[in-house]
Amino acid sequence: MAQKNVLAELEKAFEVTEASDDFDVHLDFKEVLLASSEPDVIAYHFELLQRTKNDALLEVLAQFFKWRGKSGEAYLVARLAAETEPFLISIGLQILGAMKSKSAIEFARQYISHADERVRERACIVLGWVGTRKDLATLRDLGLNDPSVNVRKWAATQQMHIWLRYPVAKNTVVAYLSEAIQQETDNDVLEMIIYTAQEVLRRRFGLKAGESASNLTEAKRKAAVALTNLANKK
Repeated sequence: MAQKNVLAELEKAFEVTEASDDFDVHLDFKEVLLASSEPDVIAYHFELLQRTKNDALLEVLAQFFKWRGKSGEAYLVARLAAETEPFLISIGLQILGAMKSKSAIEFARQYISHADERVRERACIVLGWVGTRKDLATLRDLGLNDPSVNVRKWAATQQMHIWLRYPVAKNTVVAYLSEAIQQETDNDVLEMIIYTAQEVLRRRFGLKAGESASNLTEAKRKAAVALTNLANKK
């Protein structure tokens, strides 16, 4: 267990770092924080993810938590098993996924139906990183039916990442894309569906970042035709 003065010194350093927008200051604090692998310090590190109001510092704290290795992984597994705060579930799940922890896939499957869209979003991301072919059905359902635009966007792109690891799943992903492109009404989600189709089909339908709605409409038409033709050949 960390001595009280260690945590007190860390708290003083955090207060200074929290008030700074200097990236070097954030990195210096990260080094001080990672100098100890005591359980109390690991727990303190994780709590800072919720306490900080500095977005740049949050990114540093989250990114480097994975450097805690097995001790950090064990802490996250225990924490996620009992955590109820959606923000901490979502960020803990993402860190565990970035660690490529064997536990990440089971937590992602557990939290994929969570009431909070932030948690479902991170669960989609992690399934894309570490999921298997069996997770495509879940992502398909979310991609077609989830009320959250962000969840539907991630459900589309993360199916592509699973396909990259399991090329034999191409037909499954194409079937989803063919259905999704016909029913989706949100332009941001449509862009992700078309981008995913371009990668899976190894074709370009004319959609690039920042394109106008008219170009999106034309890209949708081209992609829908290609997806339907391929789906009908199966």
